[in-house]
Amino acid sequence: MLPDFRMLFESAPGLYLVLDRHLVIVAASDAYLSATMTDRTAIIGRNIFDVFPDNPDDTAATGTRNLGESLQRVLETGAGDTMAVQKYDVRRADGSGFEARFWSPFNKPVFDEYGKVAYVIHRVEDVTEFIGLKHKDSAQIEVNDELRSRAQKMELEIFQRAQEVAEANRKLRDLDKLRTDFFANVSHELRTPLTLILGPVRKVLSTASLSLAARSDLEIVERNALILLGQVNDLLDVAKLEAGKFDLIYARLDAARFSRTLVSNFESMARERGISFQAIAPASLDIEVDVEKLQRILLNLLSNAFKFTPPGGRVQLSLERVGEQAAFHVDDTGPGIPEEDRGVVFERFRQLDAGKRRMKGGTGLGLAIVKEFTSLLRGSVRVEASLQGGARFSVALPLVAPAGFAVAENNDQAQRFSEPDALGHELARIPGNAADLPIPDTGAVILVVDDNADMRSHVAGLLAGRYRVETAVDGGAGLDAARQLIPDLIVTDVMMPVMTGDEMARTLLDDPVTKDIPILMLTAKMDDPLKMELLREGVRDYIAKPFSAEEFTVKVEQLIAERRKVAADRAILVERLLRSNRDLERFAYATAHDLRSPLRSIDVLAEWIDQDTAGILPEQSAEHLRKLRGQTRRMERLLQDILDYARIDPRGGAAGDQHVDGVALVQDVVNLVDPPADFVVNVDERFNGIPLPRMPLQQIFHNLIHNAVKHRGGCGGRVDIGVFDLGERFAFTVEDDGPGIDPKYHQKIFEMFQTLKPQSEKDGSGMGLALIKKYIDAHGGRITVESEPGKGARFCFTWPKAAPGHGGYEAK
Repeated sequence: MLPDFRMLFESAPGLYLVLDRHLVIVAASDAYLSATMTDRTAIIGRNIFDVFPDNPDDTAATGTRNLGESLQRVLETGAGDTMAVQKYDVRRADGSGFEARFWSPFNKPVFDEYGKVAYVIHRVEDVTEFIGLKHKDSAQIEVNDELRSRAQKMELEIFQRAQEVAEANRKLRDLDKLRTDFFANVSHELRTPLTLILGPVRKVLSTASLSLAARSDLEIVERNALILLGQVNDLLDVAKLEAGKFDLIYARLDAARFSRTLVSNFESMARERGISFQAIAPASLDIEVDVEKLQRILLNLLSNAFKFTPPGGRVQLSLERVGEQAAFHVDDTGPGIPEEDRGVVFERFRQLDAGKRRMKGGTGLGLAIVKEFTSLLRGSVRVEASLQGGARFSVALPLVAPAGFAVAENNDQAQRFSEPDALGHELARIPGNAADLPIPDTGAVILVVDDNADMRSHVAGLLAGRYRVETAVDGGAGLDAARQLIPDLIVTDVMMPVMTGDEMARTLLDDPVTKDIPILMLTAKMDDPLKMELLREGVRDYIAKPFSAEEFTVKVEQLIAERRKVAADRAILVERLLRSNRDLERFAYATAHDLRSPLRSIDVLAEWIDQDTAGILPEQSAEHLRKLRGQTRRMERLLQDILDYARIDPRGGAAGDQHVDGVALVQDVVNLVDPPADFVVNVDERFNGIPLPRMPLQQIFHNLIHNAVKHRGGCGGRVDIGVFDLGERFAFTVEDDGPGIDPKYHQKIFEMFQTLKPQSEKDGSGMGLALIKKYIDAHGGRITVESEPGKGARFCFTWPKAAPGHGGYEAK
């Protein structure tokens, strides 16, 4: 025999009240009646607020308002609601007024067979005694006056804080409702203009007389309107979910056939992306389900999989029966979801790659809607690692509709796939990387960097015909393209994957080769602090999306014109400097040439005097004569260096070049330098077989090795010579174990007449490294030094395999 559940409920020790949807009392436990000093027959069938009104003598009473809001939330959301401690006075049994009471309430929904809230269980705990400890007789409390005072203050503060929290929660709920209503209203209002955009666009696209360029532009409009429509639909769905306004309409569906149809509608996207896509399902599997919501669940999961799967990857939709449930699995070969993020991936607006480097766009609502719709259908969803290497999303739904729901037996609509308008962005075609537009062979070069293919195509279309346009898909690719192309202008977005636009801009502005390229920021994120920072650092201008074509082209024209003017001014300045430099070199050459003859005469005469007066002149006079000859020879070497420096052609090459094996060249240099016997020169074996021009490389190695020997002061030392093949050029290193060079002199030592010794100790012209640098610069190379005091020096210079104006140096 079944127990008497009514008797059990009424005898339960807890304080329980049962209300119907209209907040009419339908049952109460004995403990509740005792605590509230009421009689069952007097309250059953009456509205709760008629039985328990606010205390009319308490003008600050909020009990009915707070309880009413909580009960309404339970009815609207179908979720339980815990309330803060409430002061809610009750009538005395003798009718002599109200008695102050404090309660801790909880309201829980009870659903009917249709999934609707049928009843609310109102459970309370009477905490009046705890809150009112301060009113008990002091003799009954075995604490001193100070402790009693603290306890009273603490109790009062607890109650006050509870009321503040309750009021704050009420305001937050009001704001949340306003937000939800705003999303719902805005989303609804946006659908009308989007419909009016899509309709005329498709009408025009259906005409056959459109030019290719016009059709391309209209397809961009259609595609992005569909993307916006999908995002509006997401916001509208969230608003409906929060308001509890979704009704379930069940129909019998062959889930296997439905899955295969779904795959066929993604085939074109899979082909365009180079992704393998398939469905694995039994021959048939009937399920009673709300088809529209199942469709949204699977579309969101598949769309998410395609979004994060790279070209050449795989996406798979599989279906199987697991007990009394149908299990749908979506696997991909994308980056997957870290285990620590799997618990939050279904939260609204949650994006795991949020920030300026976001790899993919979106509202962050797709997976939240999947979870909400799955819960509505009394199913479950989870995410885990896929055996294919990416992520696996699994949705399990009951095969049979809940009791009480009507199920359509033959639902043709259930077997058809919705039109793209209903799907919004889910099936929007993924465009190519750039517009198929003609590129002129002449004109300024503009680099467009944006991760959105349609935006790249649109900007390229605005610039095509007047400029040569190159594109890059993110900041990293843009950086590489800018260094290779050295464009006249860079137009870039800010928020991009791999490297953001502002990071790319800073890198380019820090590079002497690219720092003068004007940069135009094109972005929807007009962050004022970032904007001002980048403008201060050198970004030339900003333009906000959406923008007018006229404004954009005017800014581009101005920046290009400014760039050309700067280039023209620089060319004039460079020509003047070259002319001045040539005049100076001619003067230096003529002067050095004219001074060499009298210097030779002085040296010869001094030698004759030295020979004729041998043993006759005092020792001091003989020493002066030797110094005279030494200074004469030093002056002659300096003039020879100046002549060599002036003869170097800055356009590359030197007369009399001939090819010679690198190892033999270095050995000849060592023989000329004639270092001490314990001085070692090592040559990289990769030097063997590389033909090089003897001049001026012999002079370069001679000066570097001679410097290393000289700075060892006649003691034993070591020089290591290395060579590296960099493709179009060689890199040579000459590393010694000498005294080293302070970093503050690393640039200065390559200037003319510069040495690291005091004037009184100079034993050279100070032209050696300047000659080396000019030789290397003239042949399109570059020389650097790495050194610290006491740690030796490492000189590195590059040399092209094809010298300017020569046939090139080909390896044997």
